[in-house]
Amino acid sequence: MKWISIVVFFVMLHVEVPALAKDYLFVGNTYDKTISVITIPDHVLSRTLDVGGLIDDVRVSPDGKVMYVGFLDGARDTTTPHLVKAFDLHSGEEIWATETRGLPNHFDLSADGKTLIVPTSSEGWLHVIDTATGEIRQSLRVGFGAHSAHFSPDEKTAYIGLIQEEALIAVDLEKLEIARSYPMGAGVRPLAISNDGTKAHMQLSGLNGFRTLDLQSGHVLTTVHHAPLQNPEMTTYPYTVVHALALTSDGTRLFIGHSTDDYAVLYDASTFELLGRVPVGEEPAWAAVSPDGRFGYTSNRGDHTLSIISLTDMKEVKRLKVGLYPQRMYAVSLPD
Repeated sequence: MKWISIVVFFVMLHVEVPALAKDYLFVGNTYDKTISVITIPDHVLSRTLDVGGLIDDVRVSPDGKVMYVGFLDGARDTTTPHLVKAFDLHSGEEIWATETRGLPNHFDLSADGKTLIVPTSSEGWLHVIDTATGEIRQSLRVGFGAHSAHFSPDEKTAYIGLIQEEALIAVDLEKLEIARSYPMGAGVRPLAISNDGTKAHMQLSGLNGFRTLDLQSGHVLTTVHHAPLQNPEMTTYPYTVVHALALTSDGTRLFIGHSTDDYAVLYDASTFELLGRVPVGEEPAWAAVSPDGRFGYTSNRGDHTLSIISLTDMKEVKRLKVGLYPQRMYAVSLPD
């Protein structure tokens, strides 16, 4: 009996306890060339990472070791290369830099962290990048103004929003070919795919609201209009009225920032009922939702702040000063 007890004690000592996850929000400050790292749910600035370029988008590997950043440098200077880079999140050191065919825009990361899909707006390409090496494994010309890329839930399809060609494109990632095109009649801006993969919620150039599309039939299910504009309507290209949309992780609610009139709204993603509205900072340019669905965030590039909204009662619980011109954000659970 004494021998058995010792063996059991030895085994118990070597049982590995999984690390608890902690939630973070990564905020890209375009003109500061920095990433603000905010802890959730206390919403404290924990780190500021200098990445040395004009930031468009940011993603972080599921293990919390690597950060991927797309850069806007070269948007007006044709001699500057268009780049996506990987950084060691612990040291901040650059791991790799990959030149893209055109200006990289809003990209997406696969659930296993192994693949980035990157649209390029100026040249209209979709790049499939191996995150381990930065190698472009595949490329496909999808259309001019490729602005936003999202994986389908099964990651067999990439949905690409086109601004100039005013369409949503579905790309079969196994065959690497365009499987379907959905004409939208306006430039497709931020978008979100429903958890069951049957619907696309999207904001469009010039639209004071959002549209939901049935991806199987191709029919528009609804076009929801926000309250009449209080500020002057955007009359210059690309006619941005709203540019901030995120779906909660359970797929039940849509959180939206109104870029023109400086407020956030919450909708039921099935009935499209308006659930609440709250004022936020100046010119919200992106929306994100905490992994547990308790908080919504708008990056307010007009006054360089982050609005933190309780989605339970649609109240702004905190407003943080971040870097200069905050835009894209990424909320994620990482090993502590």
